[in-house]
Amino acid sequence: ASGFTKVLGQIGKIAGGLVLGAGILKAPAFFMSAAKAAADDAASMDRLKKAVVNTGVAFEGQARQVELLIKSGQRLGFSDDQIRNSLSLLMAQTGSATESYKRLALAQDLARGAGIDLETSSRLLGKVTDENVNVLARYGIKVKEGATETELFGAIQARFGGQADTFAKSNAGMMEQVRIRLGELKETIGAALLPIMATLTNFLLSTVVPAFEAVIGKVSDLIRSLLDIITHSGLVRGAFETLG
Repeated sequence: ASGFTKVLGQIGKIAGGLVLGAGILKAPAFFMSAAKAAADDAASMDRLKKAVVNTGVAFEGQARQVELLIKSGQRLGFSDDQIRNSLSLLMAQTGSATESYKRLALAQDLARGAGIDLETSSRLLGKVTDENVNVLARYGIKVKEGATETELFGAIQARFGGQADTFAKSNAGMMEQVRIRLGELKETIGAALLPIMATLTNFLLSTVVPAFEAVIGKVSDLIRSLLDIITHSGLVRGAFETLG
C-alpha cells in the first residue's frame, strides 16, 4: 500500500505541474495573438498613410484629423482598423482626403442602418455607379435615374441618418465599445512584445515544449507502475471482498 500511496503522490505533483504548464503554454498563445494584432494594426495604418499620400497631400498634415475620426468611430462601436480601412477605400475611390472624411460619417450610418459592415458601406459610397445604386435600392434607398451624388447621399441620410449614434447608445453598442477598448489594450501589449517575440518563440521550442513532453512521458510511466502495483498487491481483490 505504501508503494501505491507513493506513486499516487508523484502523480498528484505532476498533475499540478501539468496545470501550471498548461497555463504557461496558454500565456505565449495570448502574447502571439497580441503581437499579431499589433502587427495588423500597424499594417492598416501604413495602408492609410499611403492612401492619403496618393491623394496628393502629406500624411503629417492629416494625422490629427485621422486620429479624431478614429476616436469618434470607436465611440460609435467601430474599431480603429475598420475606420482606417474605410478611409483608405474612400480615398482610393474619391481621390480626396477631405471628401473621404465627409463620406465616412454617412458610411457609418449606412452600415448600422442597413446591417452591413463598414467596408461594404464605404464601397457603396465611394462612387455613384448604376451597380451601387441598385444595391442601395435593396435597402430602401430609391432615387430617380441619373440622380446626382448629392441626391443619392441625401436619400441615404434621410433613411439612415443617426443610426450609428443610436447603435452606440444601445446595450449592443456599449458592449462593442468595451470589446474595442480591450482590443486596444491587447494591441498595446502586442506592440511592446513584437521585438522579443523571436526570443520567446525560441524559448518555447527549446525549453517549454520539450519539458512538457518529458512530463507527459513520465506520467505514462507512473500510470503503468500504478497499474502494476494494483494488480500485484491484491488491492482490487480486497476491495471486492470488503464489498461482499
